[in-house]
Amino acid sequence: MALPFLIAVLGKEIGLPLAKNVVTRLTSTKPGLSKVEKATAMINSGSSALEAFQKTFGNVDFDKALTAAIEPGSNGWTYEAGQQEYVRLQKNSGKQRAPAGLLREELNLNLDRVIRVYGNKKSDVDNYFLGLLRQWQIRYVELIGEDDDSRQTFQTIESLLDGHRKTFAEVFRMLQKTGLGMAGAALVIQAALIATSTGVGVIAWITTWVAGIPVLQVAGLAVAGGLLFGLSRMDFSPSNAKSATIAVAYKLLDRHAASPGSE
Repeated sequence: MALPFLIAVLGKEIGLPLAKNVVTRLTSTKPGLSKVEKATAMINSGSSALEAFQKTFGNVDFDKALTAAIEPGSNGWTYEAGQQEYVRLQKNSGKQRAPAGLLREELNLNLDRVIRVYGNKKSDVDNYFLGLLRQWQIRYVELIGEDDDSRQTFQTIESLLDGHRKTFAEVFRMLQKTGLGMAGAALVIQAALIATSTGVGVIAWITTWVAGIPVLQVAGLAVAGGLLFGLSRMDFSPSNAKSATIAVAYKLLDRHAASPGSE
């Protein structure tokens, strides 16, 4: 009875047909079959099915099984292919989750799968990344709705991923148009710089500015002076764009979760 149970509980989270295919693939060998009891025990102890499967079978094997189970279209790798293979989590999964939490978990699941499975193939990962972000935006509107903040954030995501050459200064101005504000935009830029180990001097400048007292009094001087000058001399790479896009999406979810009546 263990396998039908695992299929059923995973099916509540990712859909029954997909769950059946994933479980069958993961348990088709003796080593995989031997992990069934552990996954069952974790679920009975309160873990979600996704968490139990990822920890029991390993993130890499789970993502590979999930990717194989999705069965890409016959056209092969296509532009924005991630839209065709985007995994939607079910709202009726047995545990109460606010839309923002569901969307965060859904984004994490799809990003992890794309990066692990296609991360060593640059053209593929770029197409899948763009596709899944666009599908995630559709899901956001379905589950939460659309307002000025989300529309501007989605426009910024599109601009970040359009493939056109940009400087960090241009991206900084772009990010300020979202609900991040000036300080939030600076922190996203800082995170992108740290992720690529570049712009050490600018990172220190941002840290001092954001942590300084009072921020509002020095903000105008900062943007007009050293910060934008330093950022304007640095190219914003595709890897920077991916890091910044993820941060922007997370921050949008944070703002919605913190808004009145969001639950």
